[in-house]
Amino acid sequence: MEPSVPEESANSRIRWILPTCFCLGVFLRIYNFWGPNLWLDEYGTWWVVSGSTWAEVAERAIKTQGQSPFYYLIVKLFTRMFGEGSFQLRLPSVIFGILTLFVAFRLAMQLFHDQTVALTSVAVFSVNEQLIWFSQNARPYALALFLTLVSFLFFLHFLQSRRLRDGTVYTVTTALLIYSHFLFAWVVVIQVVVVTLRFGWRELSSKCWLLVPNIVQSIQASALARGFADPWALVLATFTLLAVGIKPIDLRPSPTREGLLFLLAWLIIPLAGIWTAATIIGVSFFEARYILFVYPAALYLWAWLMLHVKHANWLRWLPAGVFLAATLSISLIPYLFETGAFRHSERLGWDQAARTLAAAGRPGDLVVFYSAFIEADLFAQRPQDTYLLSYVGWPLIAHLPPNHSFTLVSLPLLQNERTDPYIKSLEIRAAKHDRVWVIGPDKQREYFNDKLISQFSFHPVPGYLSDNIIKASLLVRSGSGS
Repeated sequence: MEPSVPEESANSRIRWILPTCFCLGVFLRIYNFWGPNLWLDEYGTWWVVSGSTWAEVAERAIKTQGQSPFYYLIVKLFTRMFGEGSFQLRLPSVIFGILTLFVAFRLAMQLFHDQTVALTSVAVFSVNEQLIWFSQNARPYALALFLTLVSFLFFLHFLQSRRLRDGTVYTVTTALLIYSHFLFAWVVVIQVVVVTLRFGWRELSSKCWLLVPNIVQSIQASALARGFADPWALVLATFTLLAVGIKPIDLRPSPTREGLLFLLAWLIIPLAGIWTAATIIGVSFFEARYILFVYPAALYLWAWLMLHVKHANWLRWLPAGVFLAATLSISLIPYLFETGAFRHSERLGWDQAARTLAAAGRPGDLVVFYSAFIEADLFAQRPQDTYLLSYVGWPLIAHLPPNHSFTLVSLPLLQNERTDPYIKSLEIRAAKHDRVWVIGPDKQREYFNDKLISQFSFHPVPGYLSDNIIKASLLVRSGSGS
C-alpha cells in the first residue's frame, strides 16, 4: 500500500527540517567559540594539558582535577597538534557537542519511534543555551554528555537484541563515560533500576548484565531550573500549548509507556539521589555541570509534550515553533550581542591584566594575585610550594612571557583565622618592595591595596584599571621615585 499524500508531505517536511535543525545546532556551537574569555576551570584544563609529557598530563589531572585523565589526554592530543589557546582547548568539546545532536536523534527514535518527536528533540537540543555553553567549554562535560546518550542508546539496543556487538559497545561506552566524569556514574544506577523494574532481580544477576559492571570496574581499577531552557521561552510555549489544547495522555501503547517511564526514571532517580546526598552532607550538587546527565531526559520529555496536542494540522507544531523562536530571540541572540557567542560568558580579563603587567611592569616587581582556585588556601601551610603556585597562578602565568622576571605570590581563596597569618606574611613581604602589582577581582584586590596603603605608605598609580572582572592595579611606595 502506497503512503498517502499527507504522509508523503510530512516525510518531505521532515527531510528538509531535520538537516536545518542540525545545521542550526552546529552553527550555534561553532560560531566564535574561541572568543569568550576562558573561565577559571578552563584555565585548570589548560594547566593540566600544558604538561610536557603524557605522563605528566595524567599526573596533573589526577592530582588537581579529581578525575581520570581520559578527557585531558584528548585535549592534550589537540594542543600538541595545533598549539595552545582557547580555540584548541575548546575544539574537542565543540566536536562532542555537535556529535551529541546526531546521537540525540537516534536515541529519540529508539524511545518514541516517531520522527516528529525525534525532530523536535533535535531542535530543542540545538537551541538549548546550557548545551551550547558546555559545547564551548574546555571541560569534560560535553564529552560526558555525548557518551551518556551513546550509553543509553546501546543500553536500549542491548535490552532488545542481546547481541554481543551491542553489549560490547554499551560496556565500553559506559566505562569511558565514567572515566570522563565520575559523577556520570549515575547513568549506570539509572540503567540498573530500569533493568530491575523491567525484568526483576533475577534478570539483573544474569551473566549478560554482570558482564557490564565487572568490565567497568576492571577498567576503573586500572587507573561520580534554568539550564533546561530560557524561562520566558518555557512560559510562552506552555501558554501556547494550553491554548492549542493538550491531548489526554494515553499510556496504553507500549512504546509510549516504555519511553516515558524510561525518561522519568532517567530524570527522577539521580535527582532524588543527589538531593538525598546533598541533604546528608550539607553540600549542594545542583549546579548545571553536576546534573548535566539528566538534561537530555527533561529535553526529550519537553519535546514530546509540545507535540502532544489535539490538532494534527499545522497547529501541532505551534508550541515547538514558539519555543524555538522565543529561545532564539530572548536568549541566544541577546547573548550574541553581549558576549560574541550564543551563550553566557563572564568577561574575566586575565589576558588583559597580563598584557598590562608585561607592558608596564619592571624586573623584580612583586605581583600579588587572586585567582579563586580552592587550592590557594593550601598556601597557608605551604607558602613556598612552586608546583601549587604554577597551578593556582596559571590564569596569569599562561598569558605572561615565559622569561618574565616578576615575583608572583597568591592570595588564599578565603580570608579567615587559618589564612590570616599567611596574608600578613604577604603584607610584610610586599612592604620590602617599592612597586607591588595587585591583580584580581575588586573585593580581594581592594582589600590588599587598603592594607598596603594604610600600613606601609603605598599609593596607587592611576591608569591601569579596566572594565573586566579581573583588574590590575599598581602600588608604589611614597617617596620611592618609582
